[in-house]
Amino acid sequence: MPDTTTVFDAADDYERFMGRWSRAIGEKFLDWLGAPVNARWLDVGCGTGAFSELIGKRCTPASRAGIDPSPEQIAYAREHFPAFRFKVGDAMALPFGEREFDVVVSALVIHFIPDRQKAFAEMKRVLSTGGLVGGYTWKREGLKEFAAYAPMIDGIAAIGVPPPHSTPVEESSIAGMRASLEVAGYADVAAIEIEVTQTFKNFDEYWEIQTLPFARAGKAVQALDEARRSRLRDHLRATLPAADGAITYASTAVAAKARKPERRLCFQLPLARACHQHHDSPTRAQQGGRASYRPAMGLCHNGRFPPNGLGSIWEASTSARFARYPLPLKTPQAPRPRANAGRSSGGRPSASIAVV
Repeated sequence: MPDTTTVFDAADDYERFMGRWSRAIGEKFLDWLGAPVNARWLDVGCGTGAFSELIGKRCTPASRAGIDPSPEQIAYAREHFPAFRFKVGDAMALPFGEREFDVVVSALVIHFIPDRQKAFAEMKRVLSTGGLVGGYTWKREGLKEFAAYAPMIDGIAAIGVPPPHSTPVEESSIAGMRASLEVAGYADVAAIEIEVTQTFKNFDEYWEIQTLPFARAGKAVQALDEARRSRLRDHLRATLPAADGAITYASTAVAAKARKPERRLCFQLPLARACHQHHDSPTRAQQGGRASYRPAMGLCHNGRFPPNGLGSIWEASTSARFARYPLPLKTPQAPRPRANAGRSSGGRPSASIAVV
């Protein structure tokens, strides 16, 4: 079986093969993304810099950086866009510090990343608090592909040759993309489909570009014998939409955007405490041993937060199991306490535990 691994080490070929599609989808994506002006951008999997160039033209960035695992792609990007900051790097180990960027994006790359959760975690690490993450990848439904190379893949299957499908990823659907970002801990997740159309001036131009041997489909075509290659050409001539000799067809990507959540405080409480509103200690059976409690940063009043903007935090020492509960940094102001506030019906001090 021929090797159909995609290795983007031919920058000029990649630009001809995918640059036009990336720009066409990118224009619609950036309009939908709604990123702020004067933001610090990172393009993960920047390739030849086509999408980074688009960011510069449409988004008024304060700065642009890009990473890609291919030295050849990075060399091409640096040559054509010397004002940008491009590095050879791995999406799963970004060579940048924490909170270095306001917007992190990835164009037609997500489906190539082996561990996407690790990559999403890295993107979140380098994002500023409240920063925007976004990207798009080709739509796929089972073995049905909607990528720019889909007609060639389908054509190879139609002549009886096993098509060079890539490994499917969950992010190739709206539901899968949303779920993946939510699992990675992002907030305000949204996803859509973006369809774009491209035109080749004639069949020969289409065939030349789509059979470049650096991509999966091109490698598969190059591995065919002359008879099968001729059958594939005839099949595509007959099935591709054409007008006046030009070849025009559409491709669809799944796009998503989300935000890095606001910073939150976390504190620990024994599980038994989460079920009690009063200051009473849990029973020995509940706590599994002796427990001591003391309030920190003031008591809550009637389930509300104190004026210092931080919820009541109880520090505990016990052998019982612990649960983690996050508190937001910014919380509502507490009302003025009543005369008997802080007393339960039994005469003991009480406090509500705010759990969000």
